[in-house]
Amino acid sequence: MTFVPKTVLFSSNDKMRFLSRQTQTDTISRVEPYPVDVKDGTKAGAEHREHIDTVEDPAEWKKVSLTEDGDVAQRLFASQAHEPIDPAEEARVVRKIDFMILPYLAVCYAFFYIDKTTLSYAAIFGIREDLNIHGQQYSWLSSIFYFGFLIWALPTNFLMQRFPIGKYLGFNIFMWGALLMCQAAASNFTTLAVLRALSGAAEACSDPAFMIITSMWYTRRQQPVRMGLWYTANGFGIALGGLLGYG
Repeated sequence: MTFVPKTVLFSSNDKMRFLSRQTQTDTISRVEPYPVDVKDGTKAGAEHREHIDTVEDPAEWKKVSLTEDGDVAQRLFASQAHEPIDPAEEARVVRKIDFMILPYLAVCYAFFYIDKTTLSYAAIFGIREDLNIHGQQYSWLSSIFYFGFLIWALPTNFLMQRFPIGKYLGFNIFMWGALLMCQAAASNFTTLAVLRALSGAAEACSDPAFMIITSMWYTRRQQPVRMGLWYTANGFGIALGGLLGYG
């Protein structure tokens, strides 16, 4: 009595799934060896079939999800070894970030607010007579700043997603300062109106950019307090603007 070697049978669908990716469940029909009578060639045993299921390891799914899907921060998080954080060390790092990030945001936000009110200070020093502003032109100079802000608000939010937030914010702050200095050289209503509209467009990224920077450096629990701190710079802007207007 001899044995016939076992044979593995695959269907066409099973072959495609098995060759393309070995992560799905494949059903393999396998014929076990059975004894054959050499004299008359009849089967001495019955044919036996069994199904073998290959189930993917869930850990592999997690690995693929963290390294191939998601954004850069998620891939960086997956590639690093995570250790418990010392609360004292965390407090020192957060305090250092507070002294580095919050003053810049607060000072910029205060001067942004002063810019919104410079026209009222200029009216005290005779801008109406210098530029021959009459009728509703003064009101339009005040409103046109927010028209530029409103028109450029949506495009600037899209651009913040395409460019590095630090460089994009720095460029807008530089342009805002340059346009603000150019307003001192304006000689008529039209020139000043155009400069104020462009200044509003340059300032449109301030609030969303500051919120993004705060969310980059602080945890979700720490963010509300920090946002409230640099937002309160509006009050300092009012006080400082009044002192500048008086002096």
